[in-house]
Amino acid sequence: MASGGNILLRRFYKLWPLGLVLFLAGCSTTNKDGTIRIIDPENGIWDKFFVGPLSDFLNFIANIFGGNYGLSILVVTIIVRLVVLPLTLKQYKSSKAMQALQPELAKVKEKYKDEPQKQQEETMKLFQQNNVNPMAGCFPIFV
Repeated sequence: MASGGNILLRRFYKLWPLGLVLFLAGCSTTNKDGTIRIIDPENGIWDKFFVGPLSDFLNFIANIFGGNYGLSILVVTIIVRLVVLPLTLKQYKSSKAMQALQPELAKVKEKYKDEPQKQQEETMKLFQQNNVNPMAGCFPIFV
């Protein structure tokens, strides 16, 4: 019986995204002329400034390729990657700098293992001396 429960649970984990997509597909509004309006700029800031323009851009690129949305998604993905490339390179550079400091950070951690306050101060001093920002590697991910 336990294995049957595990199988059902695994199937649920595999199929819940499909159910969510089908549920959200019904979340559309209609215009006064009866056409379906999936993206409504009046829904909020997210739809107005992100989803709407991105959808318009996808439609524009799809029209260039004769209505082929597969190519449109591919082209828009490449364009977005190129726009985000400088941030990705900065993240990579920051990650390499943090890797180079790891041996020194380990020494500081070992030296001040009983004094967390002093350990934190020395760690921050080490970052400042080497012009490394520990948060610089995280910021581009959020963008």
